[in-house]
Amino acid sequence: MRKTIGLAVIFLLAALCVFAGGSQEKAVGAEPSWPIKLKVDTAQGGDGLVLLRAAAADFNASQDKYVVDLTQAGSYTEIQTRIITSTLADRPAIFAASGTGSAAFITKDEASRLYVPAHDFIMADGYDMSTLISNLKTNYCLDGEWQCLPLGNTSVGQFFNNDILKACGIDIDSLKSYDEILVACEKLAAAGYKQPYYLRTDYSDYLNYSLTAQGINYFDMDNGRDGIPTKSLFDDGAECQAATTAYFAFAKALATKGYMVPVNVSASTARQMIVEKQIVIMDGYSSGANAVIKLVGDLANPFDLQYRVSPVIQKGAKYHGQAPGGGVLFIAKTNEWTEQGAWEFMKWLMQDKYTSAYAMATGYIPITTTGAQTPEYQAYINNTFPNAADVIREQNNTEPNIAYARVPFTSDYEAIFVEIVKRVCTDAAYTPERACADLAKRTNEAIELYRMGVGL
Repeated sequence: MRKTIGLAVIFLLAALCVFAGGSQEKAVGAEPSWPIKLKVDTAQGGDGLVLLRAAAADFNASQDKYVVDLTQAGSYTEIQTRIITSTLADRPAIFAASGTGSAAFITKDEASRLYVPAHDFIMADGYDMSTLISNLKTNYCLDGEWQCLPLGNTSVGQFFNNDILKACGIDIDSLKSYDEILVACEKLAAAGYKQPYYLRTDYSDYLNYSLTAQGINYFDMDNGRDGIPTKSLFDDGAECQAATTAYFAFAKALATKGYMVPVNVSASTARQMIVEKQIVIMDGYSSGANAVIKLVGDLANPFDLQYRVSPVIQKGAKYHGQAPGGGVLFIAKTNEWTEQGAWEFMKWLMQDKYTSAYAMATGYIPITTTGAQTPEYQAYINNTFPNAADVIREQNNTEPNIAYARVPFTSDYEAIFVEIVKRVCTDAAYTPERACADLAKRTNEAIELYRMGVGL
């Protein structure tokens, strides 16, 4: 869901775009014959795709100038590959990207943009963006100007069997850091829950969001918001290095003390394990809540399932807030008529009835405060996922400029992190200090290769 293309592919695509020469120029011309077909490429499947198609059908029926053709166009990686190599003739009106993958497109260089900033249309229409969950703006703006619009909104954190925690004398609201979660695992193991924790080792978010919660940048250039980073900060000799090492120490302790399930256990298997009370704490995205809630709700005697957003890493560290995740939509650079139609459809999707319905269908959090206040979504909170209100509160209370790093080489960094954290959990001789040093060295090599590949 969150993958972006690797370095070798980026280099090839960059070369193709240069060779194509002028393919990024915006087409203009006389007023076309109406209606205009608007192709929308999304990576969403399942209930979310059903909802988006229904919204497109409503839009088509509401006016006669545009006809939206919304398709499941493959993974985010596949969409990104096609967009980067596209020409005006084959480019869709709107394309989707993952939250982290949006960094591959967002740029201050107008000439190389493959999209038209949403800001241009927002200003022209005087469109009110104040209802969006506040920290989404930090992710998807440049110099305070919206580049794309969020479609989904998720957070990183943990699911808990609160009944078991209480029985073991553990107050869930005292688990404010990974240090404190480790102590809770010791108590759970002593009470007979031998592998109480499921550690996600397939995404870097579980480090990134905790560093973010501590207000720590882990790349220079203001976490990539002042330009493409020139280095990582994992070996800064200060707070980033200390916190990253502490995260690896947490993973190492879980593994060496036998508190975690094996790293090859999938997220879907872990969901079943928490339902069967084999594990007590499970890393997960809030957007996975629907699946877990249904499994627990199907039990003859459901337990008290709770979700908390990502904690800080180190006990006593100041908490600054939460980065949001999820997918986004870009208005592709095509021609003035198609671009205006793309904006009209994106505005349509921003209506409360769609933002709340999409959130309920997918498990995402609504992207707007007003979408979260609809009677339907309030009923969802009250009857299905009460902790959604906590996620919304934490996101809205997040300090300005708290967000994960904007790096166009996300997949390369993530692949490095996943390899390292799995080794931490499986190689007894591999220390947290060495893991942190390796993460810094290999990430910096990836940054250098990327920058060379794009001519920086």
